[in-house]
Amino acid sequence: MEHTWKNKKLYETLIEEKVINSGQLDRIVEDYKKITQDLNIINPHSSELYSLKSWNASEILALWKNAFETRQVGKSIDLYVNVPFCENEKKCSFCMYSSIHKHDAEKIGSYLKILLEMIRTYQPVFEHVKFNSLYFGGGTPNMLNANQMDELFSVLFDNFKLLNSQVEKTFENSPGLFSREKIDLLVKYGFNRVSFGVQSFEEDVLKNVKRDYYSPDYIKYIVGYCKKMNIRDVNVDLMLGLKGQTKEKFVKSLIRAFEAQPDTVTVYVYRHISKDLTDIEAKERYLISFFSDFVFPTLSEAYQISEDYGYFNTGNHLIECQHFVRKNRKKFVNRYRTQPFIQEKNSCLGLGAGSRSYINSPNYMLKYNMDIKSYSANSLQDTTFKGDELGPDAVMRVYAREELYRHRKINLTEFKRIFECDFTEKFRYELYCLQHLEKVKINGSILELELNNKVEFGMLLKFFYTKTDIDRYLNILSKRAKN
Repeated sequence: MEHTWKNKKLYETLIEEKVINSGQLDRIVEDYKKITQDLNIINPHSSELYSLKSWNASEILALWKNAFETRQVGKSIDLYVNVPFCENEKKCSFCMYSSIHKHDAEKIGSYLKILLEMIRTYQPVFEHVKFNSLYFGGGTPNMLNANQMDELFSVLFDNFKLLNSQVEKTFENSPGLFSREKIDLLVKYGFNRVSFGVQSFEEDVLKNVKRDYYSPDYIKYIVGYCKKMNIRDVNVDLMLGLKGQTKEKFVKSLIRAFEAQPDTVTVYVYRHISKDLTDIEAKERYLISFFSDFVFPTLSEAYQISEDYGYFNTGNHLIECQHFVRKNRKKFVNRYRTQPFIQEKNSCLGLGAGSRSYINSPNYMLKYNMDIKSYSANSLQDTTFKGDELGPDAVMRVYAREELYRHRKINLTEFKRIFECDFTEKFRYELYCLQHLEKVKINGSILELELNNKVEFGMLLKFFYTKTDIDRYLNILSKRAKN
């Protein structure tokens, strides 16, 4: 049965104050649409690129120590290590991560020295923690040579404990820097998941995005060697939406990835937008057609083809990360969490320039990055950490928009269990606005958004951002317009 709104008086008050009928709501919608398109904030996590606060290493360590003492940190804590260097002189045009491209052996050596210092500095606060997973990302972690990897692993495992020997330990790789010696080291230290960034098997597509090409036979050899060494999960990454890519070219690349027989193939959806598209409405039309005319039909064909090659898909159209898993795998579980899931109370300690960390609870959240631009090869204390501290209201808003982003709906009973308050009362203003736009419905304990396209979806999520967030984004847009 559809929900009937309890607080009719508030709805009438909003109308009397001309919040809805005066055209103010129309202006709010236009602002939210502009933020979504011009700052490319569709995924809620994109907003973290625009953080407010900054700390030094000692201050960050003090925040973690206080969180442990006040029990704000749950039992599930992941460990992430970032190696920000890339093999290519120029950044791949699709890359959204902070990375260092102009480097030499001395610079990498200096970075490793600071990273080891960071591990030893953090050890006293984390000595009691048994981490739930370990993930090496970048950049390109296998930019390190075998001796550097050995030293880093030795210090890391001497100072930090993992839950047990079977927890997921992932190491990202560039196929071009593959060596048996490095894979043997990963096996020696218990890494059980490796991932190779192939992105496409089409040379012309890779040339468009400044990415090196690797032949299907070479990738098959790499995957085969890793499996021979009994690495539990060998993954190949592909991208959908690269410049010059067609449905036929992507499907051909996907088939070649399946033929290499990795345990998983992960497909990331990339929204390539031409710099010539400066008009908001033109961008909106492009994004709408990009998903409806290209992404969805291509993924639909990919799902069907995967069955023929012995894989099954675990994702859906709303999640821009599609996992294809071999059918002989009993189950697929990716332990490392790139984002905080409030209901799971999972947290993450990030080490290294560009790394991301978060402390996660229903009443408090700390999210920060080790700022790669301020990273100092001379002193850990000279490096800046940027992010936000969130109180209960902001945490509820994070939960709301992330649940809506992943599922298009919120379980109101689950919300009340986690936060001990009623969602429809907490967000009554937002819900009345969405009701006036005819974009929300509540059936029983399930609230759902009704939407037409991806851009509209991103716009509607803005109703669950804080006023501080929205003002911050509008200020950024205003400064850009003046420049």
